[in-house]
Amino acid sequence: MNAADVRDWVYPRLQSDLGGAGFRLNKSKESFARRILGGRQFVVIALVDYEPVFELSAILEIRLDAAEAIVNRFSGVDPKDHASTVTVLTQLSALTAEADQRWRGDNDLPAAIDRFATAVARHAVPFLDRYQDVISIDQAMNVTPIRGFNSPQLPYSAMAEIAVAHLARNPAYGRVVADAVRACAGLQEGDQDKLRALVAYVEGLRAART
Repeated sequence: MNAADVRDWVYPRLQSDLGGAGFRLNKSKESFARRILGGRQFVVIALVDYEPVFELSAILEIRLDAAEAIVNRFSGVDPKDHASTVTVLTQLSALTAEADQRWRGDNDLPAAIDRFATAVARHAVPFLDRYQDVISIDQAMNVTPIRGFNSPQLPYSAMAEIAVAHLARNPAYGRVVADAVRACAGLQEGDQDKLRALVAYVEGLRAART
């Protein structure tokens, strides 16, 4: 059995739970996606083939279009890829130990996929249901930070936190910026420049709306 065969098992097993929650399979991107107000959410299926051993996990992604419009001005991401960047990236394994499955041989496949699908239904769907707007995402990012909520990919995760705090009109915006600057202090100067440019831009937006 190869990776394509495993996906042929995994996708239908997940479709019943994820389809019922409004997600649709995109095989080319190896993910399930649904629209939310002002953005999209994804359950990305990560399958690694170490024949005869397989590893299966999931990544939960949330895209807020308004936040990405700010971040992508300074991220350095090619403009043709702007539509595919995400604001939040959460490993399902941060929510449950059942998220990552590893097995050897065909006989263990059905049980491994069943455990994985159960973890997605019990943890991924409620998580993504909970975080569908800028206020709830700001709460988890910046107000009462949840461990593992947004995988640290500095400076981009820090840039997203600032953009979200601005959009949510977080009264602790200044503290969010200070925390981001500290987190990025050891990065290369070019990455720190991205953060500084974003902060200056957002400060202009904030001044214009007061």
